Amino acid sequence: MLTTATPAVAKKDNTPSPAPARKAALPAGYAAGKAATQPQSSAKSATSSDPYTVVGSDDHFEITPKKPNGKTLYFFFGYKNTEKDIGMRASETSAVEDSVYGAARRGFKVVYDKGGTKAEFLAAVYDPDCFGIYWSGHGYMNGGIQASDSASIGPADIATPSVSKNLQYLILAACGTGVDQAGWQKALGPKVQFQGWVPTTTASEANDFQTEAFLGDSASSHNGTNPDKEMRHYVADAEAAKKQ
Repeated sequence: MLTTATPAVAKKDNTPSPAPARKAALPAGYAAGKAATQPQSSAKSATSSDPYTVVGSDDHFEITPKKPNGKTLYFFFGYKNTEKDIGMRASETSAVEDSVYGAARRGFKVVYDKGGTKAEFLAAVYDPDCFGIYWSGHGYMNGGIQASDSASIGPADIATPSVSKNLQYLILAACGTGVDQAGWQKALGPKVQFQGWVPTTTASEANDFQTEAFLGDSASSHNGTNPDKEMRHYVADAEAAKKQ
């Protein structure tokens, strides 16, 4: 299990500065987890012509399609509330949100969180309606990730019997996450696709992984553990999977 004493490896070699931690106790569900760590603010609007409704704040919102397929996808940023991290997150936001809204148009309920905590990550993993999780942030060279509340997350934190039976993929767009691919795979179970990065990754590479996610292949490959797959492939897998 990771300790906070281990330094996280930052994308673009930007080691983040410490930030005040949020509450990290694991709640019963995702909604409770968010309420425990950050108050909700005003809802983000959607036009009547949009095929979905949007509720939440700019930093955390949920998109519910008007014709839902009964499946949920989670998109997290794990960056902390520091000037450097906020800048890195901003450089990736547009590309990630293309995938967020693209998934909603395909019938997925989407939970999008720019300040993912350990509790929220685990609640997503255990959500029975969860078909996929994308996480972008900083990682450790033993395979773990750093959450926005400064908590470290590794395979040992996952209770394998509680993992969603519908989970199709976990993508950790953070440095070093592919180092313990075997550990993550064991914790998630053999049916879940895992994508991590070795040794390091960058914000531009994370953007390329998302870019044209619903239009076609992007121009560049990536250094992930499965370089032949990008975001659009994983979403397509989740779309094709039968709900259990």
